[in-house]
Amino acid sequence: MGVLPYLPAYSGPYPVGTIDIEVASADILPSGQSSSQIPETVACRVFYPAEQPAKKSHSRPVYWIQNPQKEIVSAYGRFLGASPTLASVFSYFSQIIYYVKIPAIRNAKLLSPPQASQRWPVMVFSHGLGGMRNSYSHICGSLASYGMVVYALDHRDGSSPIQHIRATSNTPARVVDYKSYSHQPSPDVYNGRDEQLKVRLSELSMIHEVIMRKERGQEIQNLDPNHGQHSLFHSNKETDNNLLSMFAGKIDVLTPGKMSWAGHSFGAATSVQFVKSVFYHPQTSSSILPFAPSAALKSQIAPNSPVILLDPWGLPLNSPANAALNRKPMPMFSAASSSSNNASPILAILSSAFFNWTGNLNQIKAALHNPNMEKSSQRAHIFYPMDSAHLSQSDFGILFPNLTKYVAKAAEPERGMRLNVRAILETLRQNGITVADTTPEDMELTGEREEKEATGRGDWKILSTQEGSVRGWISVTTDQVGNNRRESGSAEMSKVKYEKNFSGKDVVAGDSFGDDELNGAR
Repeated sequence: MGVLPYLPAYSGPYPVGTIDIEVASADILPSGQSSSQIPETVACRVFYPAEQPAKKSHSRPVYWIQNPQKEIVSAYGRFLGASPTLASVFSYFSQIIYYVKIPAIRNAKLLSPPQASQRWPVMVFSHGLGGMRNSYSHICGSLASYGMVVYALDHRDGSSPIQHIRATSNTPARVVDYKSYSHQPSPDVYNGRDEQLKVRLSELSMIHEVIMRKERGQEIQNLDPNHGQHSLFHSNKETDNNLLSMFAGKIDVLTPGKMSWAGHSFGAATSVQFVKSVFYHPQTSSSILPFAPSAALKSQIAPNSPVILLDPWGLPLNSPANAALNRKPMPMFSAASSSSNNASPILAILSSAFFNWTGNLNQIKAALHNPNMEKSSQRAHIFYPMDSAHLSQSDFGILFPNLTKYVAKAAEPERGMRLNVRAILETLRQNGITVADTTPEDMELTGEREEKEATGRGDWKILSTQEGSVRGWISVTTDQVGNNRRESGSAEMSKVKYEKNFSGKDVVAGDSFGDDELNGAR
């Protein structure tokens, strides 16, 4: 492929289909709730196991830069403008990046679930600062290729470089531009991030309501037409009926604790605050939960709900306005948890850059700490791949591997992504969620003997805390890191203690493209 950016094929056993959803908020809000407090629509891209078309499909490609492409590329240029390195590189790639394709089948029919599971598991994914619904297409599509239905949201809170909201029957179309906040804690910063979290939590609640209404067979108008000249479904009516209704009765959204909640960076913080706000409602006040959760959502989020946190960002978890909520442990560690299963449903995968950010690391460890260790030995899984960047879990690391390696000192972007997917899949398996077996290639098994030894044992090594179980994959404890205390083993070898006042671009770019001082510190 030379220097041209591209997204590789997914490695799981299933073909992957994708559709876009955009629904008017007024159609799904709780009775009496004013839609003026939240975005006019909720939107996402869905990745799912798909039927392979009987003959070569003529459906139009799924482009990574969604429409309107020119405006989105321009917005990314403005967003990255504070970093001359990134801005110049993005400008260079702007003409060819239009043609980058997501390796999924547009409007494909949902594959029937295996008899063993009868329903596909579901994950809702929240993007980070600078992200959009397509920014994590590779990790979301990879999970879909192993048998998950993943709803990747667009957040209209000003955390994306730009967002376009479609017109509804009652509201005009409009654009949401990026909102810039300092990354130094202050009352104004906390207030701004809380307002963004309020939007994000409302969108997570609404996409859950969309899923549940289709599960109950209720009609919902999809504002995104999902059709084109060569679409597999040709008419608007047929598109709506097939694409939204094909999930009814085929996804596991009725069993409490079976839906997974995931996100990257600000999206990971969003997932933490969402599951806690819903789980502890109404006993604990949450100013970022804009309306009471539905009975279905309240019953869905349980102590065994899988929560997948990719390079979580700690600042949004510490707003003084939500002190009571912040003090509460994750549902898994609550007094209501009576699980006898030693498997942890919480997985945090850091980058080596965020592992080295001691202040943030301690905030995340505090958020995921089990306060009842004397009663339960359960702990959150925390790992990181060595030589990884904050961007490594997004599509940017795969699309621009040489840039990521040169500027952010990140290595093996595709392998790092596979390690993330392996850990997520094994966490789900250990918590009773059926997904396909990880392929021998993804498990890096060599020879028939290793494959035979792995049969029936799953991908247990990826969650092992034993040093060296997986090359370059480091287990992290939930113990706090202090001035005179360091991690042990490989984590100690990797740990470089420094504090840095990150700018908004630093948090998104993670390893601070164009920041020579920080890169030199590693």
